[in-house]
Amino acid sequence: MKKKRIMIPVLILLFILGTWYYTPKRFLSGVSSTDVGSIEVFNGSTGNSFTVTKPSQIANIVENIRSVDMKKEKLSSGYDGFVYNLTFKNTDGKTIDSLIINSEYIIRDDPFFYCSSRALCFDYLQELEEELCSADEGNG
Repeated sequence: MKKKRIMIPVLILLFILGTWYYTPKRFLSGVSSTDVGSIEVFNGSTGNSFTVTKPSQIANIVENIRSVDMKKEKLSSGYDGFVYNLTFKNTDGKTIDSLIINSEYIIRDDPFFYCSSRALCFDYLQELEEELCSADEGNG
């Protein structure tokens, strides 16, 4: 009888943890693209940084990230480096949220890597980087 009393709470805890772990996550779920005044982007591979301020570009990025279900893949602790570090700021310049997009299908939000079967805006960020960073070089 004593084993049953111990097993039931353990099974409930395992069920809750399993449900939490396998439930898909949506990033920026409480953020509207109109809440975002700018997105600061840093590419850890190239060292380039740029700021996205056009409302149409902000909407494209925010809506893309919001629309993709992400599943926990593995722990991210112990891994160094990243590709795109995005910091979302409101119109007053205060940080709303931040996350790392490591590839077309992977977001890093410590302590986990999250994976999707649908593409993120990784290619779009590459295009913006080329456009905005080459424009900065032409002005310097």
